[in-house]
Amino acid sequence: MSGLFALMMLSLRKPREAAGLVIAMDWPRGAIWTSLVLAVAVNVLLLAGFLAMVPVTLPGPTPDAEEVTLAIPSPLIMFVVSSGWAVLSVHLMTWAGRALGGTGTLDRVAIVWALLQALRAAGVLALIISAYALAPIAGLVALAVVVLTIWLSAQFISEAHEYETAWQGLGVLIAVFVGMTIGMMALLTLTGAAGSE
Repeated sequence: MSGLFALMMLSLRKPREAAGLVIAMDWPRGAIWTSLVLAVAVNVLLLAGFLAMVPVTLPGPTPDAEEVTLAIPSPLIMFVVSSGWAVLSVHLMTWAGRALGGTGTLDRVAIVWALLQALRAAGVLALIISAYALAPIAGLVALAVVVLTIWLSAQFISEAHEYETAWQGLGVLIAVFVGMTIGMMALLTLTGAAGSE
């Protein structure tokens, strides 16, 4: 546990060095993907616990308790969706990164993405603590977590693809985001058209 904490601290101070360290460990493929899914599961458990503790306020007429409960996805659904997005993201970042001149492999991208998910879980925990202990600045903590996540993502992807600068890693993230957005819009258009027939 102390080794993981030290790695997380190194990630905040020298993210590319931390990413290079986990890549150099040359993990077996099964361990890499297990780590990624486990990190996603921890994120989902923290988020689900937070949503269960925080009262849900919906606009409009006050719904009954059953309706409020149904408005929150089950942890299992959240886990399946989050795991699917994580695996898809790793594949897209590998392909996009190589198309933009990177040398990263699927395993290299997957392991740094697993590290990012572990750091993201720590960020979610910080949000939960701030929501209860430091409610007035919880919004600022949330913004800081989002900015830090984007910055770390760019650094990790740059290291996985052996780019010279983090801006190139950010370019990969933007390309993947745009691609996913276009894909989702196309899918919604097709399903909408099919449903109207």
